[in-house]
Amino acid sequence: MNTKIAFLDGRPALACALACLVACALSFAGAASGNPWLLVLLNTSVPVALMFHFLHRGRVKWAAGALLAWVYTLGACMVLWTALMPEKAEAAVFHGAEYRDEMSRWIETGVGAEGSPSQFLPQHLLHLAVFAAASIVSAGVLGLLMGVLLVDAMAFYAGSIILAAQNKPLAILAAWHPWSLFRMAGFILLGVSIASFVHQRARGGKPDWREHGGRLAWAAGLLLCDILMKSALAPAWRAGERHAVEIVY
Repeated sequence: MNTKIAFLDGRPALACALACLVACALSFAGAASGNPWLLVLLNTSVPVALMFHFLHRGRVKWAAGALLAWVYTLGACMVLWTALMPEKAEAAVFHGAEYRDEMSRWIETGVGAEGSPSQFLPQHLLHLAVFAAASIVSAGVLGLLMGVLLVDAMAFYAGSIILAAQNKPLAILAAWHPWSLFRMAGFILLGVSIASFVHQRARGGKPDWREHGGRLAWAAGLLLCDILMKSALAPAWRAGERHAVEIVY
């Protein structure tokens, strides 16, 4: 066994921490390049390696925990890089400018999918279906790639709002909508559960249905929290965000 891998085998927390640091550095390189394909490739490489590192060793809980740490690290880093180098980030993030403009219109006018369950719920269900299907056919890899695209766009929006705001502290608190944190966690747990199942079947193992069911229940609960929070809080959050953030596009 490779000495470096063996060293990390007994230190899953260290492996997770190192992966998050690498993800931070790679996200900077991708954003600074202004190349959207490079950014997606770099941002997807770390979670794929991290997930299979743990799944190959049967540490599904560590895979889920590590990917949760990674996805929140990626979101924070991409917000920072957007605020520091907005032009390069805009060039590098797929659908970033369009999503920013769509959300900015919602803040200014209240018109948009963010505050309307009849509009955002079908979109969320479509994303969920595509994510699940992509994860099934690729053992989680394409699901992670899709997640990167969504997180990068959300982070670009948040960084753009912070950059444009007159009151930076309030904008930092308001720019990233809290319900999306539940959605991110739900997608991670769903993706890990699917990848774990596919991985076990590919190796001829017998899936632990109780364990998979527990993770899927948690994923469903988190995704439901996202929907309920967004439905209940989006109008008030928009008012607070509008008050805190002066958008100058």
